Amino acid sequence: MAAKVEPMRVLSPVLALASVLAVIGVGCGGSDAPPVRPALEYFPLAQGNWWRYEVTDYTVTEAAKVAVMRAHRRLMMGMLYGPARVRTAQEGPGVSILTVSISGIRVINETAWYEAVTVQTGLDTETAYFRHDSDGLLFRATADDDPYYRIRQPIETGNMWHPSFDESWQIQIMAVDETVETPAGTLSGCLRVEESGMWDTVSYRGVGWFAPKIGLVRTEDYFDGELAVKSELTEYHVGG
Repeated sequence: MAAKVEPMRVLSPVLALASVLAVIGVGCGGSDAPPVRPALEYFPLAQGNWWRYEVTDYTVTEAAKVAVMRAHRRLMMGMLYGPARVRTAQEGPGVSILTVSISGIRVINETAWYEAVTVQTGLDTETAYFRHDSDGLLFRATADDDPYYRIRQPIETGNMWHPSFDESWQIQIMAVDETVETPAGTLSGCLRVEESGMWDTVSYRGVGWFAPKIGLVRTEDYFDGELAVKSELTEYHVGG
């Protein structure tokens, strides 16, 4: 018997407007308030969409931290990147190119998910899964992993939740209207989301910026307070 495919749950225009009004509230500053959008606008999902990033790995010469990076690579703002294996000419930080492409749809547990194929210089191809529902943007690193929210309603500064893989970790919206400089351009109205937790004795903090109608445009990952890896959007294609 064929798997039952439930429709992708996305916000209708009416629900999207209601969500925005609920976040903004009455008399909260009028035109001075930053624009607030439903979660689905911060990470457009459609077959054929793709994003390309330059990944700079500052741990490429530090074996201990590289081991930590390999162990936790699936958690970094939902991007499946690993330690860069390409050094700069000056033997400085490792630099690699990473491309994420929406390749199609897969049914997991009777629910449709968008497949996101990640290709990075010197590493194996990976596939992760995303979908929107009325509560936000869901992510799962593999078909067998439990999903959790990368972005969660309401879209407002201070909103915090816990990922399913560890209740001691937290993900929080830190800003809703930041401007980010990237090789792909200057992007305004960006959502900044931070993830933090402990792995054994190593503290981790991941920062991700999402631009409206574009997607994830920059990430920074810190171990024990030190910047370990950053990624910056260089080019992209978002249709629909």
